[in-house]
Amino acid sequence: MSTIIQTTPIYSINPHHDQCRQCRANLFKKHVVDDAAWELCHQGPETTEHFFECRFAAQFWASLGLQIRAGFRANDLHCISRPASIPDTEFSSYILLCCWQIWKRRNNHVFRGDTANLQQVVRACREEATSWAYRLRRDIVWVANVWCSSFAM
Repeated sequence: MSTIIQTTPIYSINPHHDQCRQCRANLFKKHVVDDAAWELCHQGPETTEHFFECRFAAQFWASLGLQIRAGFRANDLHCISRPASIPDTEFSSYILLCCWQIWKRRNNHVFRGDTANLQQVVRACREEATSWAYRLRRDIVWVANVWCSSFAM
């Protein structure tokens, strides 16, 4: 299991506590916001579970060949089955890159009113993977190229 997933809280989602500190469901409990709805789809409360299973997220994961089961939680990130087309090397980073783009889509929607569609988010993943290639060790830069290929729609 990758130490990145075990030790790095992503986007205020802490896998060790399996709750989103700044998500609307938590802020609603504290009377900071008027409702707990996930603002991208309004199909459920903004929780770590919904982050992975809302309609948009489900389409996103499926478009990449990743299957996220119902009730998936942030502390299950290490359990995502790797498609054969994605190398095992740095797979946890691939998942985090994907999560980061979903979270950025959510923030752009909430704070800017942006309505990016699935193709735009996948394209953003490809652009981000290209940037990440410069941060990888030289002997594994090829991994980012494979990621970029997986983000072709």
